[in-house]
Amino acid sequence: MKYLLYCILRNSAPPPKRIPGGVRGKRISCISCNQLSAAVSTVLQQDLAPDVPRLVAYGEVIAAFHCEGAVIPLRYGSVLEDRSRGRQLLENNYARYSTLLNELEGCVEMGIRILPAAGEACLPLPATRDKQSQLSPGTAPHVGRAWLAQRRNYYAAGEQCAEASREVIARCRQAFNGLYRKCSVDPLPAAAPRHAGSPMLSLYFLVPHCHTKKFCAEFRELSSREAAKLLLSGPWPPYNFAANDETSDQTAFSL
Repeated sequence: MKYLLYCILRNSAPPPKRIPGGVRGKRISCISCNQLSAAVSTVLQQDLAPDVPRLVAYGEVIAAFHCEGAVIPLRYGSVLEDRSRGRQLLENNYARYSTLLNELEGCVEMGIRILPAAGEACLPLPATRDKQSQLSPGTAPHVGRAWLAQRRNYYAAGEQCAEASREVIARCRQAFNGLYRKCSVDPLPAAAPRHAGSPMLSLYFLVPHCHTKKFCAEFRELSSREAAKLLLSGPWPPYNFAANDETSDQTAFSL
C-alpha cells in the first residue's frame, strides 16, 4: 500500500489539536525513526494527480502540523511504497532534515509579488525571422544595420528591466532588514528579453513568527513608496525554504 508524504517533523513536537483529513479524507498517521517523523496517509495511484480539492486538503494537513512546530513541507505526489521505506528515508536523511528543521524553527514564510507600475511598457516579443529580417548576400546594407540596431535596443531594454528588478529587490530586502532569516527570489532577474506580458517577481522571506506583525507594518510602508504594485501573502509554512544548502531540490522523493 502506498503512502502520501505531507511533511517531516520532530518526534518531540506536540501533535496538532485537530488533524484534518488528508487527501480524499484519509486518516493521517506518522512514521517515526531517529527522533523524526513523517506525516502520511494511504493513497491510491489515481489520486496522485493534483487538483484543487486535493491540494487544499494537502495544505491543510501541513498547516495543522506547522501550527505546533517546525515542519519541512514536501511536494505533492511524494510517495512511499510502504512504511519501512519511510523509516529508511528518515534514517538516511537524519542529519540533513535535523539541520533544516533547526533553520525553520519558529519561522513562517511571507511572500511578496512585485508587478510593474500601471502603464509600464512591456518588453516586445523576440524579433521573428520574416522576409525583411532574413539577410542575404543581396540584402541592402541599410536593412541589415536597422536589424542590428533593433536587436541592440531590444537587449538594452532587457538589461534595463533586469536592473530595475534588482533595485526593487534590494529595496525590499533593506526594508525588512533584521526581520527575516532568508530570502529567495523567483525568478532571478537577468539581462535577458522577456516575452510580452507583465513581468512579475516573487520574493519569499523566512520570518521568525515574532516578527510577522512588524513585517506586515513595514510592507505597508514600503508599498506606499513603491511605484510598482506589491502584493503580500502569508504567513505560510515554509514551502520555499524546504531545502537546505546541501540540496537544490525538495527534500522528499518518490521511493
